[in-house]
Amino acid sequence: MTEIVDKAKEKTYLPFIILDNTTGSVAGFMDLKNIDWNIPKAEVGYFIDRKYEGKGLSRKAFAVFINQCFIGLGFNKLFLRTHSSNVAAQRLAETCGFIIEGNLRRDYKTSAGELVDLLYYGKISET
Repeated sequence: MTEIVDKAKEKTYLPFIILDNTTGSVAGFMDLKNIDWNIPKAEVGYFIDRKYEGKGLSRKAFAVFINQCFIGLGFNKLFLRTHSSNVAAQRLAETCGFIIEGNLRRDYKTSAGELVDLLYYGKISET
């Protein structure tokens, strides 16, 4: 936990939690990693608990998060990488205005040790 706090203070990793307003439970999280303040750009990651899938929470939370990244944090570009089989992630990215910029070959090693290709999505600030 200390490592995450240190990285957040250094602005090299920024984690965010998605809370269910009705129960106060953690519904998921989003984070910014691989931050390059010279551009400035960052990679976006997100996870939503299964019991919140298909209810529109991801879309709403992700849209607010992306807006905050551009307006509040001053990023010029956001990007994400996802496996071609993760259709939900692709749909969420495209719904929020990300476009496919390419296919990164053998860019990720799975827990089984397999190297897989990832789709690279990007979104540029409109301001």
